[in-house]
Amino acid sequence: MLKGMASSKIELLRKRLDDLGNVFEFVTIALDRDVSPDEGMHRCALAELYVQIMGSQREWHQKVIRRLPVAIYPEPTMRWNLDDAVGGALGRLQITNLLRTDTDDIGSPTLCGDFIRSLYFPDLVDRAGLGQALFAEWINTLGLVDQSDIVVLNWVDKPTQSLMGRYGESAGATAWTDFFALNVGLGDLGA
Repeated sequence: MLKGMASSKIELLRKRLDDLGNVFEFVTIALDRDVSPDEGMHRCALAELYVQIMGSQREWHQKVIRRLPVAIYPEPTMRWNLDDAVGGALGRLQITNLLRTDTDDIGSPTLCGDFIRSLYFPDLVDRAGLGQALFAEWINTLGLVDQSDIVVLNWVDKPTQSLMGRYGESAGATAWTDFFALNVGLGDLGA
């Protein structure tokens, strides 16, 4: 039904992006032909993403504590409350805008621009050209390219009003990070 994709091509891309300081976590899932990419499947992918992120955080934690004086350091934790997360379907125009590669319009930032800004390139590299090539490879790996029937859910906007009321807060007061929050516990120690 649902299988995480761990091909060498995907792992190589992930390694290249990690080496450049990429801040975008992603997971790829292969669905059987008879399974539709509905909200339930997206939630399964988010659950898989949680497992992946926590695995990398635990690995990072182990590397860091090996360099520190002997002590008990708290394990990384993350609140990942999928029951309270709200996924909103993007329309075709929104998906097209998400995939824009023009990064010049400051008033309308793009995913591509944010993706490229998160990367650290050596000084002599064509930052824009390499960044756009990596972005194109990344969105192709995610399956966002050339699919007219693609389903994209936005999980990062503010929760719905009814959810807000449940917590006694006004509309717009709770950000998505209240549902997906990482707490590493080691402060600003670098990897």
